[in-house]
Amino acid sequence: MRIRAWSRFPGLLGVLLVLSTMVLAQENYDPTPAPVATSDAEIAMKLAAEKDSLFFLDNSVGFGWGEVNFDGFLLPNGSYAKLEYAWNKLVSTTWTNILREPTEAEKTYMSHFHLSRLYVSDTKAKPAYAEGMVQVQIPRKFAAVSFSAGETNIPRQAPPITVTLLECQEHSVRMRIQGIADDEPVVVLRDAEGRRLRVETYSGKYEPHEHNERLSTRSKIAKIEVFYPLDFYHTTLNVHACTEPAIFGIEHPVAPTPRFTLEDEPLPGSTVDLTVLKAQTKIVARRTYGSNRFNTPEIAIKLPHLANSGAAQVKFHDALFYDATGKTTQVDLDHGSYHGRYYADDAMYVLRLDDLRDLSRAVGTVDIRYPGTMDTLTFTPDHPHNGDIEATFDGPIVSVKGLDQDSWSWHALTDCSQAYDATGRRLLNLGCYGNGIKNNCFFVKCAFWGTPAEIRIDRPRNWLTLSLPYDLPVAPKLPLEVIAD
Repeated sequence: MRIRAWSRFPGLLGVLLVLSTMVLAQENYDPTPAPVATSDAEIAMKLAAEKDSLFFLDNSVGFGWGEVNFDGFLLPNGSYAKLEYAWNKLVSTTWTNILREPTEAEKTYMSHFHLSRLYVSDTKAKPAYAEGMVQVQIPRKFAAVSFSAGETNIPRQAPPITVTLLECQEHSVRMRIQGIADDEPVVVLRDAEGRRLRVETYSGKYEPHEHNERLSTRSKIAKIEVFYPLDFYHTTLNVHACTEPAIFGIEHPVAPTPRFTLEDEPLPGSTVDLTVLKAQTKIVARRTYGSNRFNTPEIAIKLPHLANSGAAQVKFHDALFYDATGKTTQVDLDHGSYHGRYYADDAMYVLRLDDLRDLSRAVGTVDIRYPGTMDTLTFTPDHPHNGDIEATFDGPIVSVKGLDQDSWSWHALTDCSQAYDATGRRLLNLGCYGNGIKNNCFFVKCAFWGTPAEIRIDRPRNWLTLSLPYDLPVAPKLPLEVIAD
């Protein structure tokens, strides 16, 4: 069974999944490494070091298929690799091969970005691992052109491609890329500080040798870069893709191979006072981009760009909404859809109005409880204590006790704890759960995909309280071309 997969916008898939379910907080920046010049020797060396941490299988096949993910970000230009799979088996936890050949209709969707889909004969089975081979092509050299936001209608060449920036608005660009052969160009959008922006939507007309593309983001675009691969490193790998360890279910208490995270390193904690908090907190009206609930109105609380914001507690109350005639109207709130994303580049709490009627104004109050100080506590097996807090290391699980219930919640702790393996790389966090409270302190177990050698926990202290009223016109509807489908 042969399957091809590649990625034009390696950071986009996760965004689409978030947008199509629930927009809790918008991460505007893309941590995917940009294309670089590399060599066969460098790629081969990294492949040898990372070969056991590249391919991972979904835990469920309930829809008739499972998917293998490729964590190409661990390799130089791996996020832009071309992959061709040949799967031999998909083994269940009862040691049965449940892999089957896809139907003709299923063959139309065999891969998407860096996901490879495997079809199964038993949808009630629990997958354990998949085995096969993959032919890998990784770019080692690129042609590159770049534009600032104002450099429109100026063709620029980097053989074999010619690129023209046709239009650049604040949050979207339109361009023509000519001279394309069989490979896909990579477009990188950056803000004024040089940070790579996450592509929200893209569309266009794709013809042989020419692409006309439109891309949009949520942040202001200052620079546009276009890369086109010129040559590739080629190799064939044997693949053994395991599933996520069901650590809390004790089915697979230790992951056979570690898995690392693409996320940016956490923001540093800081000390802020009430004046700074008030000045840097913004309440804005906006609309959702997701195709499932496109143009749903929202009220978003944008908090300071600090690690402290991940531990903030936000509540909306006294919410009133006015329709187009200026009369108050009852609107069902999308309960639970305000939430803080730790270390998001724009930490936002969102109140979604679960209603598509023509609304004109939103009025209410937001109460914010915010940590004035955030410091980082570090624990290792040799140094498990930090003040009254203790961490116990047991394979992939770290148990933490002595956490002040007034400062932490186990849910927030999932976001404010990071673990690193013995080489210093950050392990994927599988979640935390609380298992007891005593003397106003609670006990938490945190699980990671691998064996931590160090855990860092951010401690919120010196709480501030702030109450902010808002009276906002509902954001205008977005144009259809920006929908994330």
